[in-house]
Amino acid sequence: MKLPKKEISKKAEIQEVMREGKTYVSREMVVYVKRGGKSVGFAAGKRYWKAHERNRLKRMMREGYRKIRQELQDVKLVLVARRGMEGLKSQQVEEIMLRMFEKAGLICKK
Repeated sequence: MKLPKKEISKKAEIQEVMREGKTYVSREMVVYVKRGGKSVGFAAGKRYWKAHERNRLKRMMREGYRKIRQELQDVKLVLVARRGMEGLKSQQVEEIMLRMFEKAGLICKK
């Protein structure tokens, strides 16, 4: 299923959010948040993982985001995988993302 929000793919856009946005860090993931916009980007560094591992991590983050995106405010997000993430299951990644978004105050109370 495609994500309805625009996915950030250009390096310049990702760097803008990382430079100007607020940062929230956990052991497994870093979340960069910039107010004003509706887009999301996913990243996993080449330093620690091979291509198929990076793709798996980004796929898990995309799936976790897809499940909870309805509860989020409209912001630009960049989600970056860290070293502790490679052994996790999709459900665990989703729980980490939910915890990070709550910490950032991005969950809309209904």
